[in-house]
Amino acid sequence: MKKFATVILSSSLLISIGLPSESSGQLSQIVITGKVVDKTSEESLPYATISIKGKSIGVVSNQMGEFTFKFSDQYMKDTLTVSMLGYETYKYKIQDIESRDNLLVALDMKAIMLNEVVITDTKLSAKKIIEKAILNIKINYPQQPYLLEGFYRDFKKENEKYIGLLEAAVSIYDKGYVTSPKHSAQLKEEVYLIEIRKSKTADYKARIYKILNLLSSMLLTNDVKYGSGDRGTFDVRNTKYELEKSIYLDAQLVYVIRTEFPWMCRIFVDAQSFAILEIEMDARWEGVHKNEWKMNDSIMNRTPYIKKTIKFKKYAGKYFMEYMSYTWRIEGFKKGSENTLFTSDFFQELLINNIILKDVQKPARGNKMSDTKILELQTKPYNEAFWKAYNIIRDSPLSQKIIKDLEQAGALENQFKNGGAEKNEPRKSRKKI
Repeated sequence: MKKFATVILSSSLLISIGLPSESSGQLSQIVITGKVVDKTSEESLPYATISIKGKSIGVVSNQMGEFTFKFSDQYMKDTLTVSMLGYETYKYKIQDIESRDNLLVALDMKAIMLNEVVITDTKLSAKKIIEKAILNIKINYPQQPYLLEGFYRDFKKENEKYIGLLEAAVSIYDKGYVTSPKHSAQLKEEVYLIEIRKSKTADYKARIYKILNLLSSMLLTNDVKYGSGDRGTFDVRNTKYELEKSIYLDAQLVYVIRTEFPWMCRIFVDAQSFAILEIEMDARWEGVHKNEWKMNDSIMNRTPYIKKTIKFKKYAGKYFMEYMSYTWRIEGFKKGSENTLFTSDFFQELLINNIILKDVQKPARGNKMSDTKILELQTKPYNEAFWKAYNIIRDSPLSQKIIKDLEQAGALENQFKNGGAEKNEPRKSRKKI
């Protein structure tokens, strides 16, 4: 087992870098692994941004605040940054770091200002802030073609047991953002599947698993690009907005706007540019607001909740999607009965680990994703070497329950190699990435 060493770089930052022996061409790979925490409480900070200052590459921390960041040594003279809404951004010269393996970043919380201090113009209500944010989409978000490279992961769970895992390296080609707040049901981006690995395919009870392209459906819930429909995040006619508080992203003042049931959201808006930096949604349906639909002649489905997070990153003067998660549940029941026959849970996340703006070219057409076909039917041979060098969202202790359930069908690595086929292999623990 590898020994860990740490070095104190300042009163609140400890960093270490691992330098593996593998190389790509003449460039060696640098690997930074570690954890982001609140300096005062020492609590983990999930989904913090870890990147290189002024560059397009980066990752986010997982639910436990942990991350692994891989990049070439051409960035050795650059600056590593770790940032999160409500906290001071930490910056450190990569070439000055001497220690290896194990990183701890303790972020200082930035003081929160009272609303009456922040809003000097009394006419600038929460609704006005949202309206200005919508109008400024054409200014703040890219209007020219660009390419996003990223990592997609989804877990599927039925009756409290995890039954499916799919991970994909994707490239997303987009011609640019639109400004209409009305929801669109047609995906405007072109998604290309570069690599895929998946667990053994399960016999799902929920029919929607078998017909819905989860990645395509999730991208359509990007409110900034597609709007959000009636009573949604940006339905300014029918949604009630409240200015909850103001926080900082480093020295950048940010308004936190809140919406009400059932689309309970927090929308983080930059106070200067009115760019939407983040959306956190926790929509729930109950009572007369139940969200139900027909599965077949005898079975009904309902969705009791949907949770979503979208984060945007500023690069080259524009804002691009950096991270997205989407979690939701389906309950099956017989008509006329409230008894639940089964529960199906979906957890999806997409990390954008690189942004390409110059000489933008679409990937090979053979890699283009079909929006109408589930991802499990669009698989490729497992490329183990590719995944070892690729930036993904790091596994965490929270993943152990998932891995334990999935490995009842054999070791995950063997399931990947079999392309999710029925053949089982002897079980052995999955290695941490």
